[in-house]
Amino acid sequence: MYEKTIDILKKIGVNYKEIKHEVIFHDHKAAKVKKIFSLEGIETKTLLLKTKREDLYAFTTIEAKKLYPSIIKKLLNERIAMASSEEILLYTGCFPGCVAPFGYAKEISLIVDSEIFQYDKLIFSPGVPMKTVEITTADFSKLLKKIDNKVMYFFPSRN
Repeated sequence: MYEKTIDILKKIGVNYKEIKHEVIFHDHKAAKVKKIFSLEGIETKTLLLKTKREDLYAFTTIEAKKLYPSIIKKLLNERIAMASSEEILLYTGCFPGCVAPFGYAKEISLIVDSEIFQYDKLIFSPGVPMKTVEITTADFSKLLKKIDNKVMYFFPSRN
């Protein structure tokens, strides 16, 4: 998944900052890496969600936010559940806790928290726990328009 994520950034012409660091699976280490490498963006997290029909969604939001399944259910008109660690690896090729915000087969739809675009830059995992990528939110928006996945936007204030 890492290679695919970076290839998409290059193909679309997105300027990015890539950092190689110690393995990160927890927020406190991510904050440390952000400080050490002077990253400016808002930290994001992507969760793999599934429906009863086995439809898959990669939901990208701000790291500190909680997932409110009832709000996502309203958006999709269907109940959702978190994918298991095994499902994350199987369907995305990402390490659990390091799910990338894009780079998936077209059958996986993306849900993006619109609050991300209130910031100039975002920070995300490209699918592996020892790398972090920072891009502008303007480039992220451009990228989302050029990939094959269905993209939906989550507007917290409207839900």
